[in-house]
Amino acid sequence: MDTSLPEEPIPEELAEVTVSAVNISVIDQCDQKSLEDKETVVFLDEEYKKKVSDEIRQRNREKKLLRESSTKGLSGDVFIKVNSASSVDKESRSHKKKEVENIVQDVFDFTMDWSEKKQPEGALHMTEISLTGREENNCLAELSSSDVLQNINRLYENACTAENERVKANQAEILCWRNFIIGLDNSIDEIMIKEKVGTKKAKGLIYDFILAHNPDTKRKTLYQRISRARKVYEFTEKIGIDKIKYIKTYSANSIAELSD
Repeated sequence: MDTSLPEEPIPEELAEVTVSAVNISVIDQCDQKSLEDKETVVFLDEEYKKKVSDEIRQRNREKKLLRESSTKGLSGDVFIKVNSASSVDKESRSHKKKEVENIVQDVFDFTMDWSEKKQPEGALHMTEISLTGREENNCLAELSSSDVLQNINRLYENACTAENERVKANQAEILCWRNFIIGLDNSIDEIMIKEKVGTKKAKGLIYDFILAHNPDTKRKTLYQRISRARKVYEFTEKIGIDKIKYIKTYSANSIAELSD
């Protein structure tokens, strides 16, 4: 005997409602999951940006500290170099001063040794120089017998001779430039009369002739020398030609400069 209940068909309306409810539930779950994913992505993105920003700040701080450290180190190096240079300069001056003292001492020792070798055997060696009375005279007498003072005296005489020659050369130069100006002015007058030209043309002819026969002389140099010579001439006219022999210090150049 079949005791099972007969199956009743499910109405179509109820089936549709059930399917719709299931679909809505699935969609809600999907939307909820998608929203959670978006929130997760946003959170991770913000965390990544924050991490990158922190790393950039850290690198900037490290660079700043490195620059400050380098600057301090450079300042210290400069200070050390300046002090070292100053110390080297002081040591160099001290070393040079010591060298000069050594040279003076060596020359003195050499002179004393050389003077002693020149003395005859049995003579007393001079160990100390006294600048008073009889000992001074004895010292000069001993030195005069050697070549030391003879050499010094010869050098002095040579210097005096050169000075006298320089003085005579200066006087001769002054006289020569004076005569040149006198001759120049006379030549200008003669050419003006002979060639019937003006002063400028006459000077030009003379200057061209001088330059042609003195190729090493430039025109500008010639003009400068003529200007200087005229100042020398005017100076000698003031003092008189007979006074040129008393000029011992000044040259033609210095006289021209004084006349400016």
